[in-house]
Amino acid sequence: MNKNTKDSIFIFNCYFDHIGKISQKMSSELILEKIKEFGLNKSRIIVMGDLNCESQDELIQLFREELDDAIEI
Repeated sequence: MNKNTKDSIFIFNCYFDHIGKISQKMSSELILEKIKEFGLNKSRIIVMGDLNCESQDELIQLFREELDDAIEI
């Protein structure tokens, strides 16, 4: 938390299953659900970690529908 502005950054550090595509998709959906549940502003969210996938995979597309991709920005 920034001591002056009281703003916070929320970090989701993930390690997704390296085999199960269904598990990966469900993990992505869970993270997005929690972001909505907590009412977090997407400009203050970082999702990072070992997602065990390629940039064209479905779970990355799920994130891109809701969040901005730092590589694209």
